[in-house]
Amino acid sequence: MTIKIEFRGPLESHGIQTTYHVDVQTRRRVRDVLDGLLQQNGGLEEIFSNLRTIEQNTMILLNEKDVTLFDGLDTKIEDGDNLLVLPLVHGG
Repeated sequence: MTIKIEFRGPLESHGIQTTYHVDVQTRRRVRDVLDGLLQQNGGLEEIFSNLRTIEQNTMILLNEKDVTLFDGLDTKIEDGDNLLVLPLVHGG
């Protein structure tokens, strides 16, 4: 099972790869896929210290739909799904 994961925003300015194609065998939730990707890629881990940081500071879209509309990081994934991780911008 293969899914595509894209990160937008600050990663490009850090010279970090922004698109990944991940072969997923045992990781069937958004949480598992992102956790595995963070552990395997040091550059990503510098930006996102853990999944809690991702959950609080980003919007995660699964096939163009916000995962918070489903089960959040526990949303199940299927072959061919696309994840897009977008930074949230705050201001005042």
